[in-house]
Amino acid sequence: MFWKYHIESGDHVTFKHDGRLVGGTVLGWLNPEQFEDKTIDDVEPSDFDLRIKSGKEEVTVNLDDIKNSTPEDERDTDIPLLSEELRLTDGV
Repeated sequence: MFWKYHIESGDHVTFKHDGRLVGGTVLGWLNPEQFEDKTIDDVEPSDFDLRIKSGKEEVTVNLDDIKNSTPEDERDTDIPLLSEELRLTDGV
């Protein structure tokens, strides 16, 4: 579970959506401002959502639904758009 906290924009993720596993590229985290006055003991991973580009759609995905992640700097290519074919074939 620890790796889920280190997902950043540009990372490729696999996630559950409508009962199936699909992939996409992280656009960013949502809801950070609502946790400004809280400590790590006050929040759960399920409190966080990610905005993800999958295929031609942008979807909001809860952190609990993220199953795998490949950091942008560990992909086979250093240009994220070269992964577009993968995104389009296993996207939402």
